[in-house]
Amino acid sequence: DCAEIVQSDAAWQCAKGTLSGQESPIETQVTTWEGTLQPDGDWQIAIERLALGRGSVALDLSVQSGNWAAEARAHQVPVGRLAALSRAIELPPWGIKGQLSGRLLAEGSSAGLSSLAADLVTDQIAYASADGLNAAENLVLKTKLNARPLGAGWSFQASLAWPRGGL
Repeated sequence: DCAEIVQSDAAWQCAKGTLSGQESPIETQVTTWEGTLQPDGDWQIAIERLALGRGSVALDLSVQSGNWAAEARAHQVPVGRLAALSRAIELPPWGIKGQLSGRLLAEGSSAGLSSLAADLVTDQIAYASADGLNAAENLVLKTKLNARPLGAGWSFQASLAWPRGGL
């Protein structure tokens, strides 16, 4: 919904849109958005804040000259809540706690994904298996990733730092 749509020769613009989702997979949402639609088909939409547990995610999505970009910025999103959104992530039943903050950027075109970049911090990680053999307390992990397709595979640079916490 957009209460204030402005049309000019250059574009359609919504500066104060409202997004409501009663049955959202992440939880009931009422948030704001803004966006533009250009006559050539280029568009941009920014969603300032989607609640996710006690944290939030901001999204910027755009298409320009046939290229697309999707950026997500997470702020203190509970790790368990993120895992519950994906069927690809199955966490062991160890009561895993922690929160994720940082940025993920995917770019591409009609040919597919052309780059992926991430700069993430997962902190306050804590867990323990029932037998106590697997446990962590106040763990912090810093992850950086840059990747591009290369032939049939991918070329990437990644780093993982463990500046604090114990296993």
